[in-house]
Amino acid sequence: MQKLYWHARFEQEIFFPGIKDALHDEKTFEKALSETEAIKLLIDKIQRLFADFDKKEYNHSLDELRSLIMKHVDNEENLLPTLKGSELDTTMGQQFAANKELEHTPP
Repeated sequence: MQKLYWHARFEQEIFFPGIKDALHDEKTFEKALSETEAIKLLIDKIQRLFADFDKKEYNHSLDELRSLIMKHVDNEENLLPTLKGSELDTTMGQQFAANKELEHTPP
């Protein structure tokens, strides 16, 4: 869960602002932020449910998280080809590696 949370945080703090600047697309930016915020909130909920041993609600929340992630991945798969060859395309891997320490920052 921590890696998934970190991934969403990286997207919110680095990747999506880059998309907004590269594509000048406020609508895509806001949609992406909304999706990742929902994912982060659900991760927090799942972690609380696990601690409370609420198995039924925990399983329901995991299903909801899976659905959100699949939708988010579909949206990214449609978005990423539009970035090919852009400045964002060439610098994103470097920024990802440079900000890897976010992975070790607790949610």
